[in-house]
Amino acid sequence: MKQIKLFVALVVTALAVSVPAAAQARDRDHDKMPDRWEAKHGLSVTKKNARGDRDRDSLSNLGEFRSHTDPRDADTDDDCIGDADEDEDGDGVSNADENDQGEDGDDQGEDEQGCDDDDQGEDED
Repeated sequence: MKQIKLFVALVVTALAVSVPAAAQARDRDHDKMPDRWEAKHGLSVTKKNARGDRDRDSLSNLGEFRSHTDPRDADTDDDCIGDADEDEDGDGVSNADENDQGEDGDDQGEDEQGCDDDDQGEDED
């Protein structure tokens, strides 16, 4: 009986020690985005890039990760509403506001999908 208790204690201790190491391996640059997601979207897994905004949609790379959008595409679902203005979880708060981003995009005119930038993010009555 003592041997079983000792074995269980050793297993629990081993798991407790190995979990933090495994978590660190999944985010080597400690920018709160998993390496697998960063690699899939062409971001560095060794350089912190959470604050970057490759597609210039006012949603940081970390915001894109949290919102399940593509950091290389300003309108991931091609619905003429920019990723920052989308409401991924349907709670009435935009992705940008949820990710504490207050910056405005600086591009004007039409984008490659033919959407007028002035129409993106506006609700129709």
